[in-house]
Parts: sequence; structure tokens; C-alpha cells
Amino acid sequence: MRAEDVHAQRLAHFRAKADLWARRATLLSFARLLLFIAWAVCTAWGFTQPTAPVWLSAAGFALAFVVAVALHAGVVSRERNAQVRAELHRLHALRMAHRWRELPPDAPASVPKDHPYAHDLDVVGPASLLRRLDVTQTRQGHECLLDWLLQPSAATEIVARQQAVEELATLVDLRQELQAAASLARAQGPRFDATPLLAFASSPPLDRLKPLALLRLVPLLGAVLAISFWWLGWPSVWLAPWLLLQFVLAQMASAWASSTLEEASACQRHVEGFQSILQTLESQAPFRSPLLHELQARLGKEGSLAKALERLDAWVGLAHLRQQALLHFPLNAFLIWDAQVALGLERWKAAHASAVHAGVDAVARCEALASLAALRFEEPETCFPAIVDEGGLEAEKLSNPLLRAAQRVPNDLHLAGPASAWIVSGSNMAGKSTLLRSVGLNLVLAFAGGPVFASSMRTIALRLRAALKATDSLEEGASYFKAELNKLAIVLAELDREPPAFFLLDELLRGTNAHARAQGARAVLRHLLAHRALGLVTTHDLSLTRMDASETQRITNVHFTDVMVDGEMIFDYRLRPGVARHSNALHLLRRLGVEVAGVDEGEGASS
Repeated sequence: MRAEDVHAQRLAHFRAKADLWARRATLLSFARLLLFIAWAVCTAWGFTQPTAPVWLSAAGFALAFVVAVALHAGVVSRERNAQVRAELHRLHALRMAHRWRELPPDAPASVPKDHPYAHDLDVVGPASLLRRLDVTQTRQGHECLLDWLLQPSAATEIVARQQAVEELATLVDLRQELQAAASLARAQGPRFDATPLLAFASSPPLDRLKPLALLRLVPLLGAVLAISFWWLGWPSVWLAPWLLLQFVLAQMASAWASSTLEEASACQRHVEGFQSILQTLESQAPFRSPLLHELQARLGKEGSLAKALERLDAWVGLAHLRQQALLHFPLNAFLIWDAQVALGLERWKAAHASAVHAGVDAVARCEALASLAALRFEEPETCFPAIVDEGGLEAEKLSNPLLRAAQRVPNDLHLAGPASAWIVSGSNMAGKSTLLRSVGLNLVLAFAGGPVFASSMRTIALRLRAALKATDSLEEGASYFKAELNKLAIVLAELDREPPAFFLLDELLRGTNAHARAQGARAVLRHLLAHRALGLVTTHDLSLTRMDASETQRITNVHFTDVMVDGEMIFDYRLRPGVARHSNALHLLRRLGVEVAGVDEGEGASS
């Protein structure tokens, strides 16, 4: 079944369930109101006519009211669960259709302005690769996926992720439940954030652990004294000094333990939420792929982390009693309550702090893998690239991940190895920049461990560099040419490092005059090839396609073109060998009503 059909069917299914539970919730709300009124009437009647049947009726209505309240809470919970699952499938469908504006707003990704390719290739942004991929529901998962897209990984890690993604792609139910558990767990904001839980696990132990441990004995000593006084028949008033001392010690213990208790109270909702996320992964049958098996094993080390969080949840609930003054005051005065709870929390932290960090990291990586797996499931024509030690970059039927399936026009690519380049010439709007983005985005996916939009792909390890967008800035005092140079500086930096750089350059040095552009572009390309870089350059300046004869073995000319049919330009976006033979710039000007006399279309191609 196609992914579109799966999402559509599940969306309809969960919407129907949500509607059913909503109707039941409405009925129970009405029943709850009637039962409350009946209980109130019977109770009032019982005070005026105190007979056994009346009081039994009041008790029956009270019990029925309590049952109705419990049933209503359960139905509301089921309604919310169905709504969340329906919403997840709706968002999947929107991402597949590239309906970016209908997706809920998300905080801008934190990416440096001078990142070597993220902004130029639309890896981040409102209509970006990240937006297409990201199904994470935790902040840590989102950051993990973003890091994978911004930092190419080692070949061994890429292969491990590919195996995990292939397995997760078939586990639609697990991915749905993982998303739903995290979505239901979030208190506010677009994602669940485990930071308060991590902060509690990472906080240093209390400085006064030993005094607190000794203070725990104070209630026991008080109990011994009270029993002794009662046994010996001494006046109980003589216990007053001890009770006063115990009260003072309880206040001291509360002050010493306050930091631990406050940190625990702050992460109460996060403990419950993260526990439900962990249970989803721990309940899954053992994974086959080594990476997923390892991540699942992390959650079970030293006992189940979900069970450990269940114990922490109990301690956090006890710590939260500080908010109930009427209950907390006597408990703390007679039992040194805060000391007892703080020491319990400190023992838990010492035993499980490292497991919490490992668990959060494991969940984040599983979510990032699930995002790549969702893409693989929804785009079955994709493939996993081979990361090889020798050669260059080869791909068959490569297309752009950010185009709808009906708009994609695949092209083949072959760069023999380092110190080789393609010069792409051609008409305006024919597909040159789209080709660069297609190559770049697929390399980003490949080095993240995800599937690529091609029938096959082989690549060596590369350091991706792109200069496709340059904008002048009045505020920063930067001209367009200066902005181009800033981009180019990032591309040219550290060219001698391994692995070799892979460059994607769109219209080199367009911000200067034709003579300087021609000489400068050739010099830049020679410099890149001399440092074993490889990549693609687009150009309208055909002089760049005529490099020296000694360089023709390393440079391949390819082009896009258009054809005129009944006076209309038709683009097929197919890559062809050789240099473009004509330009459509003058024709486009004539269509705007500008008379261009004495210049032929072919002559304009090299301008």
C-alpha cells in the first residue's frame, strides 16, 4: 500500500475514533451532572427526612458520580490519544505534499550564518530538507537530526544508520507510537524537552549529605523517647524541649535539602512523560539492526530505566508535598520529611544519573532514525548510497528531494574522483541551480545515513561546500560582491584537509564585470582542482567552459537547454553533454516588450 494511502486511512480511522470518544465524553458529562444533582437532592432530603432508603439512595448516587467521573477522565484521555494520532498522520500527509505553510510553526533552527552549506542548500528554513524530514517530538531528537544533517558522519556510522532506517521504515506502528508518546508527554511548546530531567540527574550531590543522614535518626529517637516516657509514666510535657529541638532541626534540614527538592519538583511532568516514551521502546521486540539493538539495550542496562523512572516519580511526588502546607508542616516537623525525601532522591540520582543521560541520547537517536525511516517509507523509489574508499561521486536518476514527485526530473551524475569538475551551462530557468541543490541535498542525506533520491549512488567521503545564495546587506555594509567573496572564502578554507572538499558554485563572481568574472572564475576553479576538490559550477559565461587543453581531462562540460514550441519556451530539465549553444535571455526581454536589435540569441549566450 502506498504511504499516502496509509496516512489517509489512519487519519480517517483516528478521526472517527476521536469523534466517537468525544460523543461518549459528552454523554458522560451530562450523566455526571445528573448524578451530582441527584446526590445533592438526596442528601438534602436526608437531612429533612433522615430515613435509611434516602441515605442509601444518596450513597448510591455519590458512588455512581465517582464512577462517572473516573469513566469520563478515561474517555477524555482516549479522545486526546486519538486526536494526537490523527494529527500526526495529517502532518505526514502535509509534508509529503510539500504544503509547508500548513505545517505548524517551528522555532528557527540554530545554525551559524557561515555554515558551509545549510542555508545555500535549504537544509534549514520554512521549506527545507529539515522541514520535510523532521517527525521528532522531543527537543533532543530534533537537535540530533539537525546535527546529523549539518555534520557528515563516518562511513561505519552511516552504514549502521542505513540498516536501522531500513528496519524502522517497515515498523509503521512503532514509529507512530513513539511520536504519539512524546507528543502526549509535552507540557507546552512544539516538543517534549527532557532538559529539566537531565538537569536534575546532572546536579552535584548535596554538600550536607552526612548531616542529613544523621538527622534522619531524629524522628526515631523522638519515638523512642515518647515510648520511654509513656512506659515510665513521666509527664509528657517534659518532651516539649525535644520537640522544639526536632522542629528546629527539621527547618535546618529543609534549608539544606531545598535545592534537591526544588529540582525534583521542577521535573515532575518530565519524569512521567519520558517514562511513557521509554516504555514504547522497551516494549518493542528486540531489533535486528545492530544500532537499534544497541540503543534498546541502553535502556535496559542496570534494570529497566522506565522502572527506575517510576521510582523517581514516586520520590518526586513526595517532594511535591512541600506545596501542600497543611500536610507538609506536621510531616516535616515530626518525621524530618524533607531530609528523608532528599536523601532518597540523592540515592536515586547516584544510581541512575548516567542511565538517564544514556536513555535521553538513545531516544533522541531513535527519533532521528525514525525521521529518516519515515522518508524511506514515504518515498520507496529512494535508495541507500554506497560509501566507498576510492573513486568519486556517481549517481543514476538523481532528483531533488524538495520537489513533488510529479515535478522531479532525474539526471545522472559522474565525477571520476578528486580534482574533477562539471561545468554546467545553459538557458535561464532550465534547471542549473536545481541540479546543484539536488546533488547537495542528496549528499546531505547520504552522509546523515538516510536514503537518497536516486536509483543508485556511490560516493567517497566528502566535505560539502556550497555557494548558491549571496545577498548584499545595507545594515552590515556588505556589497553583493563582498557577500560573494565571503561565501567563497568558506568554500576555499582548509582545502588541504581530508576528506576532499566537494563544491557547488552557482554563477561564480556574478557581482563584478565580465572580464574580471571570466579571469577570476577560471582562477578559482583551477585553485580548487589543484587542491583535489571536486564538484559542480554553473555559469552563463561560456568562456569558463573553454579551459586550457591540459585541464580538459579533469573538466566535463554539460548543459541544460530549452526548445521553442509555437513561440513558447519548453524546458525538459534534462542534462546533456557539451556546452550550451544558445541563451534565452534576449527572447525573455523581447517578451517583456523590450526591443533588442542587432544581437542574435546565440551571440548572447556567451555574454
